[in-house]
Amino acid sequence: MTLNLQGISENKLAKTIPASKVKNQFGAVVKRALKTQDGIVVESRGVPTVVIMPYRDYQNFLKLKENARRKQALAQWETLRKKVSARNKDLSEEQAQKIAVTFSRDLIERVVKKRKAKYG
Repeated sequence: MTLNLQGISENKLAKTIPASKVKNQFGAVVKRALKTQDGIVVESRGVPTVVIMPYRDYQNFLKLKENARRKQALAQWETLRKKVSARNKDLSEEQAQKIAVTFSRDLIERVVKKRKAKYG
């Protein structure tokens, strides 16, 4: 089946197609996405709702999303580190190391207990 291009609009970022056309011509829409290596935006009542894209692109999207999540987590840790450091300027290096070791051990024990509870 060939995809009828009527009802498909193109913007500079992606092709757009109504959900009704996807329903009737799903195979052709998938073939077009694979052939062009572009995502196709599916609209419902004129509102973009989902994207049909090659699986490789989806995998790349997930990697980017995970990298962004990790970057945000590292930024939060750095902010926390600065706050803790500012509060504990009067500690000696030895005292700080002792607290860090105690905290780390406690955290590891809690993670192990949580895993045992979850996985047996």
